[in-house]
This record gives sequence, C-alpha cells and structure tokens, in this order.
Amino acid sequence: ERGRTCTNPPPLSGGLQCPGSSRVIEQRETCCPVSGGWTGWSVWGVWSDFTQSGCESCSPYVRGADWLFRSKTRSCSDPAPSCAGQPCPGQTVFTELRHRLMPYVDETTTTTTT
Repeated sequence: ERGRTCTNPPPLSGGLQCPGSSRVIEQRETCCPVSGGWTGWSVWGVWSDFTQSGCESCSPYVRGADWLFRSKTRSCSDPAPSCAGQPCPGQTVFTELRHRLMPYVDETTTTTTT
C-alpha cells in the first residue's frame, strides 16, 4: 500500500480535488500453492556392514558386524513444493536390514546370495 497527495498542482479557485483514493493498494502477482511430489526411488545401494559406514536411520540394537544394510533414496522435486505448498509426506531414505547369514534374492540378477 502506498499513499499519494493531490498537490501537483493543488486544486485552486474552486477546482476539483483529484479523483480516486489517496491510498493505493498495489496488485501483485499471486502465487498458487504447489504441493511437492516424489521422484522415483533410486536403485538400491550395495549391502554394507556398520563398520564401513553409518546407518543413521538404523536402530542401535542391530548395529554390529552381524548386520548388513542397504538404502535407496528419492527426492521431493517432481514437482518441488512452492508458494506455501505442502512438502512430500514420508521419508527421503528407505533402509533395508538383513542378518549377514540370512540369504536374500538380488532382484537385479534373481540369484540367491548369502
């Protein structure tokens, strides 16, 4: 909002006041809220044990040499939230745990590994 005065020139000898309000509200472009959307999940990372790298989302009860973990990630950028839109619900990182001696099926090669 801004103000203006009727002084350039002022009304003289019975002249009329300037038309309109002395207060002007500027119109600005409005922004429509866009809620965030997730990208697809990345490929799984390699199985790692806790001595090689940390697993911040893993429970401290399963940390140790007997447990392996792998993670995949996604991003809240498809689209990114804007103009006060909602963030994506859920987590950015998904971590899977398994005991070192437990066999698993590698979905990329469909072979069973221990």
